[in-house]
Amino acid sequence: MVTQDEKTYAMLAWFLSIIFGLLAPLIIFLISNDKPFAKRHAAMALGFEIAMTICSIISGILMAVLIGLIILPVVIIFALVINIMGGMAASRGENYEPPIFGPMIAKMFNV
Repeated sequence: MVTQDEKTYAMLAWFLSIIFGLLAPLIIFLISNDKPFAKRHAAMALGFEIAMTICSIISGILMAVLIGLIILPVVIIFALVINIMGGMAASRGENYEPPIFGPMIAKMFNV
C-alpha cells in the first residue's frame, strides 16, 4: 500500500521538474530513501529530465541547420506531456516509466 506522503513526493518529483528541471527530482531522489515508491518516481523523473536536457542541447546545436526549429518545440511538448502523465500516475499510486527512456532509467538508478 502506497501512503499519501509517498504519492505526494512522487507527484512533486514530476510536476516540479517542469519548472525546476533536474533539481526537484534530484532532491526528492536523495531525501526519499525510506519511501521506495517516491524514490522510483523521482529516479524516473530525474532520468527523463537528463535525457530531455541532452535532447534539448542537441536540438539547440542543430538549430543552426534549421532542423532544430522543428525538433526543439517537439522535445519541449513531449517533456511537458510525459511530466504530467508521470505526476498523474503518481497521484493514483501507480508506477510509471516514461516511453523510450523508461527501461534504461530503471536500470541506471536500479529502481
